[in-house]
Amino acid sequence: MSELSLAYIFHHQQLLVDQNLQLPKVEKLASDLLFTHDEQVIARDLL
Repeated sequence: MSELSLAYIFHHQQLLVDQNLQLPKVEKLASDLLFTHDEQVIARDLL
């Protein structure tokens, strides 16, 4: 299993969070923007 990263995921300019208002953890995609050099925090825009 690949390592999961914290993700700032946006959909129509709204930040998606889980039921506890925490950032979700997801597998990194090639189209993601990296916020840290170790790929632990990413950003993804769902158009």
